[in-house]
Amino acid sequence: MTTELISTTVVKLTQKIAREFAEMKPSPSERTFRPSRVAYLRARLSESTFHSPRWSFANLNGEPLRGNGQHSSIMLNELSDEEWKMSVNGMQVIIDEFICESVNDLPDLFSQFDPRESVRTRLDLVRAHSGIHSSLDDIKPSHVSYAIAGISFFKNDFFPNGNRGEFRITQNEKAREIQFNVDFVEWASQFYMTQYMRKPGVSAALFATYESDVEKAKEFWDAVVSEKYNPEHPTRILSHYLRDAYHKKMRGGKVIPHTTFYIKSIHAWNSFMYDAKTCTLPRVSKLTKLPTVL
Repeated sequence: MTTELISTTVVKLTQKIAREFAEMKPSPSERTFRPSRVAYLRARLSESTFHSPRWSFANLNGEPLRGNGQHSSIMLNELSDEEWKMSVNGMQVIIDEFICESVNDLPDLFSQFDPRESVRTRLDLVRAHSGIHSSLDDIKPSHVSYAIAGISFFKNDFFPNGNRGEFRITQNEKAREIQFNVDFVEWASQFYMTQYMRKPGVSAALFATYESDVEKAKEFWDAVVSEKYNPEHPTRILSHYLRDAYHKKMRGGKVIPHTTFYIKSIHAWNSFMYDAKTCTLPRVSKLTKLPTVL
């Protein structure tokens, strides 16, 4: 994936330029439009604390797509001629032009812009990376976020002894996992309707079992959330533990490490794959090794 800055220009900010940016086709990775952000910028303008903006667009296959400047250009485009003369005359605008090789470059371009008054949130980045995949259009951004938390935890937070390492990746690097795991994100979203399935450790187990055997994983996790087997079955043992842990936490109970949720979930999965009639979830400590996923 390649994104290249090909020009940066500083020009007088005119109503025509503001209109062109406000009406420009947005990148599919652009953040969700928020009227409250426009109102915030409008207030900044009225207080004379709105300064010359920096906007960007990307050329993708010859088509310009707005990459940064959605809210500020829309705010300025809504001004009357009199308001423009009073508040904007004399301002300049910095315009960065990029070229992108593919649609997959657009989220990375989006993540580069992070003005102090408009920080890119975790969900902004999730929307950016999921926005270029139409199959995720109907999936809640929060559900996409749960899936990515699980993938990230599984790939980056597990070491041979089951403890977290010192290495950390950025929120954008985490969100970028969407690009490589669209099918999993779409598949896993069905399970996040159940509150206790949203923990990163449980979501990481979802990912591990999906990677192992997607058909068996669907059968296993369906049974966990539906509680359709007898109370001694491995899926019921796990669902009882997850539900109990969730309710204890809601009542102010102690925080359970994500690794504990993962280890117990995989232990129940392995018992299920062995066709065991029941199982006992292990006690977990910092010395507990991660189980092999069957």
